[in-house]
Amino acid sequence: MEEFRKALALAPNSTREQLNYSLALLRAGKQAEAVPILQKVQQLDPKLPHTYFNLGITYKKDCEFDKATAQFEKMLKLTPDELATLHEKRGHPKDD
Repeated sequence: MEEFRKALALAPNSTREQLNYSLALLRAGKQAEAVPILQKVQQLDPKLPHTYFNLGITYKKDCEFDKATAQFEKMLKLTPDELATLHEKRGHPKDD
C-alpha cells in the first residue's frame, strides 16, 4: 500500500494512481478511506469499469444493495461482454 501511496504522491492528478491506491486500501480493509477515492475517480473518468465493480462489491458487503446494483448495472453498460464471459466461466443455468 505504501508504494501506491508514493506513486500517488508523484502523480496526484492521475486517475490510474488514485484507482490503484484505492484498490490497495480496499485490500487492506480500509473501505472508509477507499470509497471516497473510488467515487472521485469515477467522477473524473466515468468510463473506468473498475470503479463501478469495486464500489459495487463494497456496497454489497455493507448491505447497501440498491447502491451495489446501480454500480453493477453501470459497469455492465460499459462492459457488456463481461456478462457473457461470466456466464461462460460459471456455466449457463439449466432450463428446468
